[in-house]
Amino acid sequence: AGSTLGGRVGPDGKLTPQDRVLRDRMSEDDVLIVSVGGNDFGRWPGVIHMAALVLQDSTKILTGQASGLQHFVTLFRDGMAEYIGKLMSKRKPNKVIFSMQYYLREAPGGNKLLRYANYDKHPDRLQAVIERLFIDAITKIKLNGTSMRFVPMYRTLDGTNADDYLPDRVHLSEEGGRKMAQTLSQEIAG
Repeated sequence: AGSTLGGRVGPDGKLTPQDRVLRDRMSEDDVLIVSVGGNDFGRWPGVIHMAALVLQDSTKILTGQASGLQHFVTLFRDGMAEYIGKLMSKRKPNKVIFSMQYYLREAPGGNKLLRYANYDKHPDRLQAVIERLFIDAITKIKLNGTSMRFVPMYRTLDGTNADDYLPDRVHLSEEGGRKMAQTLSQEIAG
């Protein structure tokens, strides 16, 4: 189980106990890495919006013309800025790295949610959503008092190498985790 950004922002949004520990212990020497996507795509109510979005042509999605895309742009841009603002309310880290969702494994079978999202036949649609959200939402986040880096993890984990994923096609294998860690380590050092 996991939490969603939607559960942490807005009038009813609350930080999780883990968020509060992070907020209370963060220092000016720290690097905060924020993973963007995942649970907000696959959990209620995001799954309903996502299902409607991935039924549309990938060209409409990539050009920003798809119906329903703005819901996620607003959630990820404004919601993420609000969430990180809450985490930085006591102290700001040296750097915030936003790591956008990686592409899921493109092979058919084994995962009902991916089948319902039409990912088995049209992985390009969800991939277009992830790319468009990175461009229109994540790279548009503004935070004062800290440097920011934006990582399109879908370039590192592009869904085509079976060795990067577990059989469920969603979670990373040891090899996929190593690639993610290497990419993030380079961003921390950079």
